[in-house]
Amino acid sequence: MDEKEKLIVFDTTLRDGEQAPGFWMNTDSKLKIAYALADLGVDVIEAGFPGSSKGDWNAVYKIAEEVKGPEICGLARCIEKDIVAAGTAIEPATARGKGRIHVFIATSQVHRENKLRKSKQEIIDMAVSGIELAKSYTDNIEFSCEDFGRTELEYTVEVVNAAIAAGATTINLPDTVGYRFPTEIEKMVKYVIEKTRGVGKKIIYSIHAHDDLGNASVDTLYAVGAGVRQVEVTMNGIGERAGNSALECVIAGITERPDFFPGIYTDIITEKIIPVSRLLSGITGKHPQLNNPITGRNAFRHSSGIHQDGVNKDKNTYEWISPERYGGCGEMPLTARSGQNQVKRTLDEKKIPYDPEDIGNIMARFKDYADGVDEVYDDVLVMAVRGDNAIPEYYRMDSDAFEPGIRNNQAYARMTMGRDGTEEQICGYGNGMIDAAKDAINKSTGLSLDIMGYKSVSTTTGANAEGIETVIAKNNGYTVRGVGVDCDTVRGAAKAYLDASNRMRYVLEHTSPS
Repeated sequence: MDEKEKLIVFDTTLRDGEQAPGFWMNTDSKLKIAYALADLGVDVIEAGFPGSSKGDWNAVYKIAEEVKGPEICGLARCIEKDIVAAGTAIEPATARGKGRIHVFIATSQVHRENKLRKSKQEIIDMAVSGIELAKSYTDNIEFSCEDFGRTELEYTVEVVNAAIAAGATTINLPDTVGYRFPTEIEKMVKYVIEKTRGVGKKIIYSIHAHDDLGNASVDTLYAVGAGVRQVEVTMNGIGERAGNSALECVIAGITERPDFFPGIYTDIITEKIIPVSRLLSGITGKHPQLNNPITGRNAFRHSSGIHQDGVNKDKNTYEWISPERYGGCGEMPLTARSGQNQVKRTLDEKKIPYDPEDIGNIMARFKDYADGVDEVYDDVLVMAVRGDNAIPEYYRMDSDAFEPGIRNNQAYARMTMGRDGTEEQICGYGNGMIDAAKDAINKSTGLSLDIMGYKSVSTTTGANAEGIETVIAKNNGYTVRGVGVDCDTVRGAAKAYLDASNRMRYVLEHTSPS
């Protein structure tokens, strides 16, 4: 039997992922994600770019101090101040043999001439000097040729050989702007590895791909086939511009197609991938696309009657990847294309009482409701069974008395809530103002819904543009959709969450939850 080879998983969610617009995280949030990534089984956490700000230095130091297991890495340009910042930030991890400094410099012609304005030799000299300085903090040095994807191959070989001679132990080959197609990456990586293997040195080759042409995860897998043994990824594929290689896609590729990657293994606990994805989404407020592989909400959902019938008979017909392997579960959402058998099956599974003799009328009402929406959630399904046309307004919010804000770096939302004929002042707190509004509503309703999806759509333009906020929320195995309309996004989101809370109470009152 051939010896197995470990693939090192280098996660840069907290560095490349977090620096993308809309994904900023404070130190506490970064620490939560770092703990989750360690629990997931990643080998290296790139915790940030310590030289970029004091806040990022603090976050990297805190993670290096507290998160045990993975190596903790700090990014640095081949500039003294960056390397000093990275070296001091990872010091607690280095003390236990788990610190890494990742130095990089651009090597492509466009970067050399237009950004750095340096000659080829000056670039090499800066790379060597940076690596040598980094070695004064740790022997675990990663070097990246930024924009490798557009760098002349012979020059890449020259730079990499110099980096290895200077003491780099990991060589990263990034397609920084997502320029290359998979077969190109495969050939380029093979060439560089063949020409630069250090004599008597154990060099790990790595790939870091961006998704500008939608190829990042496939490029990464092709690079593994070409010989790299470290993959640089982010959860949900977040990152600069169109994002990075997605951890979930790369790990699923290795896991599901061992015939393509014989002998390759990782230490990732795959069942924790979807839970970590949801944690990240909850912290950032940004969920993966619905059709995102593995972590997207629709990844293991079947709505066509034909597909539902096939999966009910044999999962392998349309669900050949096991959702349970990644911490998820297969679902059969009800739509206008669902048949009577699936509606009855759903009613039975969700313990929604109905009269089998009345199934014809139930289906007629179901089809009427379903024709007007993309998906029938459990509140509408209960309405179809009962023949109701509206959901009672159990809980109310005084929109004029809604006050969100930030005090002492803590988001809050103060509101007046009405419940069963009574009114009360409620104040909630959270990571952001929407999260704080959710906390306040939970205090009033006594419910706590898990938000599975959130969407904001502007319907008008101008200073007082009105938007529709939509939340998909879950509780006790039931799922509802809440909608809120307002010219203020936070207040609209609060209305949507309140609508979902009313709908959930309606469902719980008319079902037999397990």
